[in-house]
Amino acid sequence: GILALPDGWQGFNEESLSRLLLDVPYQPTATCFAGIDRISPGEIVTFNINGQKIRPSWRPNFQELRLADDRAYVEAYREVLDLAVQSHMRRITRPLASHLSSGFDSSAVAATAARLLSPNESLIALTAAPEAGFEGDAPRKRVPDESELAALTAAKHGMRHIVVRRSDPLVDRIRAQVRFCQDPFSNLINSGWLSALDKTAQKNGAGVLLCGDLGNLTLNAGGLRTLADIFRQQGLGAWWREARLSAEQGDARWTGILFNSFGHRLPLTVQDMLIRRFQHIHSKDRLSLINPDFRRAQSAQPLLRLGTRTADSYRQRWELLRTLDFGNLRKASLAETGVETRDPLADLRILKFSTALPREKLLHQGTSRPLSKASLSDRVPTDVLHAKMRGYQASDWSRQIDAKGLRALTEEMSASDTARRMIDLPRLNRLLDAWSGAPDQRFSAYEMFAGHVPQAIAVGLFIREYER
Repeated sequence: GILALPDGWQGFNEESLSRLLLDVPYQPTATCFAGIDRISPGEIVTFNINGQKIRPSWRPNFQELRLADDRAYVEAYREVLDLAVQSHMRRITRPLASHLSSGFDSSAVAATAARLLSPNESLIALTAAPEAGFEGDAPRKRVPDESELAALTAAKHGMRHIVVRRSDPLVDRIRAQVRFCQDPFSNLINSGWLSALDKTAQKNGAGVLLCGDLGNLTLNAGGLRTLADIFRQQGLGAWWREARLSAEQGDARWTGILFNSFGHRLPLTVQDMLIRRFQHIHSKDRLSLINPDFRRAQSAQPLLRLGTRTADSYRQRWELLRTLDFGNLRKASLAETGVETRDPLADLRILKFSTALPREKLLHQGTSRPLSKASLSDRVPTDVLHAKMRGYQASDWSRQIDAKGLRALTEEMSASDTARRMIDLPRLNRLLDAWSGAPDQRFSAYEMFAGHVPQAIAVGLFIREYER
């Protein structure tokens, strides 16, 4: 809409586009267009004769919530979850759908919604799974197909469970994001199954689709990052007890325990090096398909770090929440399918409650998220709450790589001088020519072909389409 105004088009914000090519977040208020800023999540902008004013709609004070006993915390958790989910269920007459994986977040939302529906209604629970017959490997402690565990939650509440074993083709998703998104979407390999769930909800008559995208940062936060808080607040003895018990549980390695506890004390370059070393992540500069000449011209541009830690996990979560803006994706889905996606775990009441929980409710005696496990025991099956394996999204990602179709998009975007200047097209074409089509579960292959290759094509096609 802004671009349609006489003075709306001022060209591209090339710093934002280069950050997308490098797979690092761009500035919170920036867009891909010069002269157009976005409003950050949780902020209000007002205009009057004197100009504009930006202020937060709410900010946590991080004061601990102290209740009488464990049971009181469980009741408070359930109450705030029920209120948030019920608010996001509002609609006129159409059926209600929800994401349902094997994780805490979507399970909590879907189970709560199913309990709150009237007796004559049934929740449509949608689970993404790989194609039938897929036998690819998954990373350590990950399960490629979550549908069996998700089915336990669905059966417990009489949900209408639909397992979606297809993803929209990657080529189609790249074209769709140009049409429906105001910025290139940076998680294209997962957009295929997300879009398939949206379209399945639409096909089954649903107008609202619930999800739990922000649960790990809000209601169900916890885990090893809490160790830094324990050391800072309670000292070495308390830290050692929790660290030792966490290791004995078998869910954590000492490298992760030590990094989450003390990594924030290291220089940022050392933090980056350790993250790459232990998570097998390669340098974004080396993997990125940004044109080397253009990259050198952008050398003064500071890059955001891969995942730095702080001594206060609560403030760290809050800062991360302020950078996450799903509006682009949500509006695109609504425009494409007529289905409105809502996340109850981003509700303000959830934010207030989760930023005030005591540390022992996030990690206690080596058990991660003890409050979540106790509170959800009345609605989520035990096998889901205490599963040792986590789901692996888009585990059949290699089947989405259509080298011929992607090469056609590359040829189309090469008509743009801006795209040629910003993107290393010769290297991109060599990579597509070398793609064998065989499943490759090495993380280096995933980083390149599920990450940087489609991202470069998406940015290039985005540039080409808007130049038209």
